[in-house]
Amino acid sequence: MIRRAAQQILIGGEDRSDREALRHLCKGLRPDMNCAYGVVRASPSLVRGMRPENARPRHQKVLAAIRAANAAVPVIATLLHEDADAVEPAHLTLITEKEGPLMSAPGQVIAVVPAWEIETWWLQFPDSVKALHPSWILPDAYVGRSVGMVRNSKEVLKRLVKQGLPRTSRAPDYSENDSPLIAQQIVLSGQIHSPRASSDSWQHFVQRIMAL
Repeated sequence: MIRRAAQQILIGGEDRSDREALRHLCKGLRPDMNCAYGVVRASPSLVRGMRPENARPRHQKVLAAIRAANAAVPVIATLLHEDADAVEPAHLTLITEKEGPLMSAPGQVIAVVPAWEIETWWLQFPDSVKALHPSWILPDAYVGRSVGMVRNSKEVLKRLVKQGLPRTSRAPDYSENDSPLIAQQIVLSGQIHSPRASSDSWQHFVQRIMAL
C-alpha cells in the first residue's frame, strides 16, 4: 500500500532544470524533512516596472494554484525561483517584490533569487561542477572570494570549464540542463554546507530552507 505524503513543498521557476536543481538542493539541505515535492506551473515572473493592476492577476493565479495543492496535501513551503540578472544585493529587493503579494498563501512562500543567476551558486562548488564532466577544467577562479558580484555568471561558468582546452577537445559545453546534475553532485559531495566561495543570495536561500 502506497502511503500518502503528509506534507509537500511546491517549486515554481523559469524552467524545469532550475526546478529540479532546487529540489535536489532542498533535499540535500534538509534530509530530515520527509515530504513530497510538487510543481507550481503558474509561477509569475518579476517584471520590473509592471503596473500593479497588471501584476495582480498573475499573483492571484499563483495563490489559486498553491491553495489547490494545499487542499490535496498540506503545503509547508512554496519555492519560487527567478534569476536576479543583477549583482548582490539586488536579490533582496526582488525577494520582497515576489513574496509580498503572496503572504496569504498556505505555508511559507520563499523567493529563490540567485544573484546573478543560479550558475553563480555553482561557482561556489567547483569540484562538484568538474565531477559532472572529468574533461572539464576545474572552475576554481573564485575560490575564497565572493561570487555575488559576478556578472553573467552563466557565461563565466561556460568559459571557465573549457578555459585552456585545445579547440580539438571534445569536452562538452556547459548547458542549463546540467544544473540538476550539478546540484546532485553538490549533495553527494557532502559539501553543501561548506561552499568554497561565498554568496549572500545562496546564504539567504540556505537559511530559509534550514528554518522550515
